[in-house]
Amino acid sequence: MQEKILTFLQCPECKGDIRINKIIEKKIINNKELLIAALLQCNGCNELFPIIDGIPRLLEKDKLMEFEKLKVVEYKKTDNKILIREEKELIKKEKYTLIEKKLRQLFKPENAVSFSMRNRIERDIDYRVFHSDKKEKFLETTKLYYHREMKSILEVGGGQGGTISCFKNYYQPDIVILIDIDSVMSEISQIRDPFINTIRADGINIPVKNSCIDFIITTATLEHIKKWKKCIQAVAF
Repeated sequence: MQEKILTFLQCPECKGDIRINKIIEKKIINNKELLIAALLQCNGCNELFPIIDGIPRLLEKDKLMEFEKLKVVEYKKTDNKILIREEKELIKKEKYTLIEKKLRQLFKPENAVSFSMRNRIERDIDYRVFHSDKKEKFLETTKLYYHREMKSILEVGGGQGGTISCFKNYYQPDIVILIDIDSVMSEISQIRDPFINTIRADGINIPVKNSCIDFIITTATLEHIKKWKKCIQAVAF
């Protein structure tokens, strides 16, 4: 997570501003600094939220488990200094390998009940790994109707980050934020592009301040949300 997005975020509980309480680990990629493990705190209600693997967890679901993960990261350190690691961004082939591994762990094609089902899962994995960022059809439609500068983009229910990657590469915005409730898909999004600020959050309680985003995307999301009308209201902020 890039620290500069903090001015865009708000507490999902009380809508207060969010600040950094503690930094445990940072990573430098392409001369850009990213928060990898840290603790965020709301200025209003003092609620704490962990950042794990570069992903802020602004969500009540699994919160206790994620705090335990953060403790493990902190325990592995030998002192109280901030751990700073400098790395090169993974090449595309390395990213694809990691993404495929996570998807296979999630979908388990080897456990499919039939040969046809296994083939279907394999095709789905192939699409998600190699083709999910080829969303030019959405981009071409956007170019017909949106003619202003796009400095900030938010995708709600962005999953593994394919669509927003396509928009990011074309518009080159300063701020790119993706929120999704699924932990595995959020991790895949972060692997695909570490400079997409992926946040684990709820689409009906978006932790982004009103009127600060130039362009909002949501595709193939509402059918997965029971209270989909609330999601539409949240996106329309």
